[in-house]
Amino acid sequence: MLSVSISSTNEDRVFVEERKRGSVWYGDSGDALLVQRSNSMQDFVMPRYHMHRTFEINFAVSGHAELQSCTHTVQLKGPFVAVHRPYIPHRLRMTDGDEPYFRFIFNLTEDLLTPVISWIPSISPMFEHTLFAFELTGEQRDRLLPRAEEAFRLFKRKQYDIVRPAIAMVLAEMSLVLGKVQVVAAGGEIRYLEEVLQYLITHISEKLICSEVAAKFFISESKLTHDFKKYFGLAFNQYVMQLRVKMAKDMLARGENVMSTAKACGFCSSSYFISIFKSFTGVTPGEFVSGLLSE
Repeated sequence: MLSVSISSTNEDRVFVEERKRGSVWYGDSGDALLVQRSNSMQDFVMPRYHMHRTFEINFAVSGHAELQSCTHTVQLKGPFVAVHRPYIPHRLRMTDGDEPYFRFIFNLTEDLLTPVISWIPSISPMFEHTLFAFELTGEQRDRLLPRAEEAFRLFKRKQYDIVRPAIAMVLAEMSLVLGKVQVVAAGGEIRYLEEVLQYLITHISEKLICSEVAAKFFISESKLTHDFKKYFGLAFNQYVMQLRVKMAKDMLARGENVMSTAKACGFCSSSYFISIFKSFTGVTPGEFVSGLLSE
């Protein structure tokens, strides 16, 4: 049976804002196998970007939305499908408060997604970009909706052993329409910034200095600083620290100890890691793990 960690309330995701530590949410919602459904969100606005360690698949049955993913902004009219890659900051706001935002969210880690892509290779382009989005016809929506409802029903019943096949059927249905739809968005407007984010993720254990990272991408430090501030509302160093804490939370949730987590996430010592972790989350790493175990 799959190990599933769930935290789905907005209250779990806003302590970064409350502590004035930056502009990116990094709560736990969407950091494990997860199926969500909502049909009551109107005039919904995410004031800040958020990120998580999973691929996120958003199937919007209805509602008009503006999606921002890294450097890309796109207007979408439901029904639509939008996919975000792990650790890529993204946010959404509704652009028509008169029409309810009715959507399903599917979160899958890479190890859960890989077998599905092996079975349905035609869906792989959906997961190769920071943002991949396309609108659906009413007929395509109606074919997809029962599959999504079934996956949600199984998840709510905690039948985790068959949730993955149910999500695979959702993706199989999506694969049937990919060649028949117009892709609204694939990737971002400033490709280098997406590559910078991927570099930071894969080198998170190292010392990451803005000037040195900028040089690797043949740009000036001032440009990199400007673009981080423009797109994420954060200085480069602020973003890196949030990413370190976010990835540390993910490692602790997977059972890693404090010392190995601190080293893997680029903290110079366990004591420094504990201090920074508490300043961002309000709890020590040990208290964070204890909270997971008590759920």
